[in-house]
Amino acid sequence: STPYTPFSNSAQGGHVGYSYVEEKTVENGNETSHNGITLYKFVNIQDEPENLSDRLIKGFPAFSHQDNGSPLEIRYFDKNNTLIKLKTFQYSDRQIVGNIKGLKVFQSPMTKNHMSIKFYDQFSERWDLLKTTEYNYHEKSIEPVETITEYKYNDSNLRQNSEKTTNSNGVIVEKLTKYPIDYTSTMHINMKNNHMVNMPIEVTTNITTGGKTTEISKY
Repeated sequence: STPYTPFSNSAQGGHVGYSYVEEKTVENGNETSHNGITLYKFVNIQDEPENLSDRLIKGFPAFSHQDNGSPLEIRYFDKNNTLIKLKTFQYSDRQIVGNIKGLKVFQSPMTKNHMSIKFYDQFSERWDLLKTTEYNYHEKSIEPVETITEYKYNDSNLRQNSEKTTNSNGVIVEKLTKYPIDYTSTMHINMKNNHMVNMPIEVTTNITTGGKTTEISKY
């Protein structure tokens, strides 16, 4: 929420949106005695009005950041406050996939004798998680073990169709998912015609280690 637009859309329905959260389990109310700490960092941007004068219109919608609440970083610490794991998140640019026209009828605080109208747009957005990077720290290791997971999406149903994980030990795990829209048989066409486009049909996992690849398929 913001001082100008209380209980706005920025917090995705909540009264307050958080940029930073600290989570820990303490013993007997002693803040210094805990089993570990997890720190979260989130996208958290206040609503933006199209014009500053819009703030004077009671209930006039502003542009909300629909990616608010998406994690940016998670840090894990042990009971000695030593960092043991770090995970970061990378997203695609915001994609506007549609907009809805709206109309607001209002009475301006400066004009008591007549009503005014103003049009506005509300946008539907999407953004994709493209990559996560995880660092695992070990006491006897100088460099952390790095694990990168990359995601790709189907252009037709916008569902995730590829998840590829690579770690610094050279192990690669790639999961590929196919949907009814990826096939042309009568059965799959009937599924598409009945709007069953998001149901996974085949999931193939390829595990590569030491130059050898093992393929596992599920139907």
